[in-house]
Amino acid sequence: MTVLVDGPVKQELVAVGLHNANVVFAGKNVLLTGGHAEFVAEEPGVYTFAPGEIAVTTSDYPLKSVPKNENPADSTTTVV
Repeated sequence: MTVLVDGPVKQELVAVGLHNANVVFAGKNVLLTGGHAEFVAEEPGVYTFAPGEIAVTTSDYPLKSVPKNENPADSTTTVV
């Protein structure tokens, strides 16, 4: 999964360590937990973080989910 950072410095991060602990049936949602991404803000300002592209590898084939529209920011932080 990518995390889109917007603010004084724009960046696309890749979250690592995500996993799905439950069986997923065809046509149902995959719940990914346990991941993280790291961003070091070197410029002061307001930064927002939004989900980007999601890729899931199954035992049969890889799946890729690309948002049709830009996702709204999930969180904001201010760096001084």
